[in-house]
Amino acid sequence: MDSGDISDKSWVERTIQKAKDQDETLTAWLFGRGGVLENFSIGSWDLLLRYAVPVCQLAEGFCSLLVIQAAGQMTKWVVNTERSACQVMLTIYCTD
Repeated sequence: MDSGDISDKSWVERTIQKAKDQDETLTAWLFGRGGVLENFSIGSWDLLLRYAVPVCQLAEGFCSLLVIQAAGQMTKWVVNTERSACQVMLTIYCTD
């Protein structure tokens, strides 16, 4: 086996060597336009947004149900206390 054979090098050395062959500098490969940092950050953000939107929609629907139930229980409590009609009117006014 030749000492310059590609199988003698680790995958890290092969990757960096390929990058050096394609780009002028390692800095341009890492931080330049279309570089590793740009692809990693944009790719990660894309995945986060793609999979987080359905979760957020489900959480929003669940919270809406909780708010509706809480308003219903509060209204039920106000009606059942039989103190006065003013409390019922105030509750209806506050919900608008």
